[in-house]
Amino acid sequence: MRHGWQISALINSCSSQVLNPIVALTRLAASLHHENGTIAVPGFYDDVAAVTPADEADMAAADLDEPAEMAALGAKGPYGEAGYSTLARRHVFRKLPQQGKTT
Repeated sequence: MRHGWQISALINSCSSQVLNPIVALTRLAASLHHENGTIAVPGFYDDVAAVTPADEADMAAADLDEPAEMAALGAKGPYGEAGYSTLARRHVFRKLPQQGKTT
């Protein structure tokens, strides 16, 4: 069994020879979305239905206080595909979950 300092020393000594697994995972996670918030996985949107005017009306009737929600979450603002409401992004579109992993 290796101790943390031994693993760190091994990674540092091999850093110019092999790709650091954390760097590889970070690149993979970053490649899943485009800069505009759309999902970059080919075919992901193939079966996604368009948001209808009736859907938009239902979501507008929900009267979401977006600034209050963002403040409660400690977020600067909503994130996701431009041109759609927070409720549409939350409830209508399929998501590409990225769950945290612990050991």
